[in-house]
Amino acid sequence: MVPPGAHRRGGLARRGAPRLTTAGAFIALTGFLAGIALLGGAETPALVTVQHHLDVRVMSSLDHVMAHEPLLGIASLLFIVGVVFGLGLLGGALKRSRAVPAWAAFAVMIGAATHPFIPSSIGQGIGLLVVAS
Repeated sequence: MVPPGAHRRGGLARRGAPRLTTAGAFIALTGFLAGIALLGGAETPALVTVQHHLDVRVMSSLDHVMAHEPLLGIASLLFIVGVVFGLGLLGGALKRSRAVPAWAAFAVMIGAATHPFIPSSIGQGIGLLVVAS
C-alpha cells in the first residue's frame, strides 16, 4: 500500500515542487524496493519454525546467521531511510506544491517518521496507513 501511495503523492506534488518531489520519490522508492526484495516480510524464521514444526536448534542458528548478514543490515537501513526521509520529503513537497491541504502534508510527514520511533507494530502500522491513504 505504501509504495503505490508514495507514487501517487509524487504525481500530485511534482508540478509545484519538482526537485523536492524527485528527491523524495527516489529515496522512498529505492528504500521500498530494497526492503521488499531483501527483507522478506512477515515470514520470519520463528514463525516458519512453529508453522512447519522445524528443528528449533537449526532454525535458531539460521536466525543468528541472518541477523549478522551485512546485506540484510544494509537493506534494513535503506528501508528505514526510504520511509523516514523519502516520505518526509514527499510530505514537504506536497506542502510546498499546495496540492493537498497543509494538514494532509503534515500527516504524511508525521506518519513516515513514526515507523522507527514507535516500538509497537500497531503504532507503526497506523503511521504507514496514514502515509498510504
